[in-house]
Amino acid sequence: MWIEIDDELFPPASELVGLRFDSKEEFWRCEQLIWEQPEWCYYHAYRDTNTLAVRKRDLHIVTDAGLKYTEIEFVDLQDLSPEEVAQIQREAIQKGMEILRKRARGEE
Repeated sequence: MWIEIDDELFPPASELVGLRFDSKEEFWRCEQLIWEQPEWCYYHAYRDTNTLAVRKRDLHIVTDAGLKYTEIEFVDLQDLSPEEVAQIQREAIQKGMEILRKRARGEE
């Protein structure tokens, strides 16, 4: 079976914006708002940092609701040097290990 993976399913970083919320409540409110949209909206949740990635074209949904957030720009890894990509990957692995250690100790 062949599955076509296109920009609708996995949009490029240039089409996305990160929204970091100060509180879990605002984060959950935004996620719920996105879910309630009549048309499907792409988003990805980073729950450990109260951050959602949404398409720039859907940002109006959040701003129209009056939610307060800090905007984060996403970078496409293909646009970075191999050294920069390696550093990002190391940091992601370290963060993941911290989360796993906390869970193993029952702290999360």
